[in-house]
Amino acid sequence: AGTFAKWDSEGKFEEVVVNATVNVSKEYIVPLDVEGNRLDNRVELDTRFSFKDWNNWIAKLEVDKPFEITPLKGFKIEAGENIYFDHSDSRNANAFKAPDRYKGDKTVEFMGLYIPKLHLSVPNSFVAKGVDVTPVEFNNFIIDKDGVSTTIISKQILDISTGVLGGWGFTIDSLYVNISHNNLDSLTYMSGGVRTPISETLLAYSCNLLHDNENSGFGYQFMVNPIND
Repeated sequence: AGTFAKWDSEGKFEEVVVNATVNVSKEYIVPLDVEGNRLDNRVELDTRFSFKDWNNWIAKLEVDKPFEITPLKGFKIEAGENIYFDHSDSRNANAFKAPDRYKGDKTVEFMGLYIPKLHLSVPNSFVAKGVDVTPVEFNNFIIDKDGVSTTIISKQILDISTGVLGGWGFTIDSLYVNISHNNLDSLTYMSGGVRTPISETLLAYSCNLLHDNENSGFGYQFMVNPIND
């Protein structure tokens, strides 16, 4: 238990063994309770690793709670089994691949938190009561010294039987989210169809997801048009 250094029988240094909990800034991600509500504490990741060179170690971590990206409130994320903290300037974690629009270091000198596989759930307010929706899988999530970077692209997330928007039937046919160093890309959007109470015909919509600094989250900007046959 704890963190300690090891020497061999001749008194030569062998390695440092670390048992630690990594706390992530709430400016980047926030933990959720079982109901999906944000908690006041930080996301905590537990790890045990060893190193001989401070500039050359990669730790595998574990997290026991889902979380949200701070500027993307309502979209629950669950990390896969493999979570890495890369503190090496000569190698990367297994299967490391930076997000396509990542602006940081993409070479072996990258340092930061890396998660290769995750799952995203859309806000509960978009889902009909009593319906379970399969989370969206996405890849390549980074937290470095400048914040969160990731890209989420998915299709056919909600159909008209599972989606709801203010009591109206609602689909999410496409979702594109790009976050670069904690900033939502101006092209972040979702699109699909909405059915009003006065017609069975769907209206097509596109929706930009925009920063909403006053509410520490984001806002929706909808544009709705008839679907052409």
